[in-house]
Amino acid sequence: MRRHLAYVLSGLVGAVAMLALILGLEMQVATAHTGAELPGINRALKGDRLPVPLKPVNVRIPSPPSSEAPNRLPDGCEGLVSAITKSPLARTPARCIS
Repeated sequence: MRRHLAYVLSGLVGAVAMLALILGLEMQVATAHTGAELPGINRALKGDRLPVPLKPVNVRIPSPPSSEAPNRLPDGCEGLVSAITKSPLARTPARCIS
């Protein structure tokens, strides 16, 4: 009989805990909705706020000095892809031993 009492009490405690959880969630849902109307937002005056340039501006962007990439990796580095391929990624260092 004593074993049955422990099962009954643990079942009641579990049921009370679940009931408290459900009631707590119901209270959050009930208090979250206030019913007050939010004021409307007038977005008619919003738009592109940057002025449109009258004529395009020609700005020269300096290009980096053209130098041909070396055909071999630095010492202690292995390529990003296999060295067997003819891809330029094979000459891109991935991991280097310092």
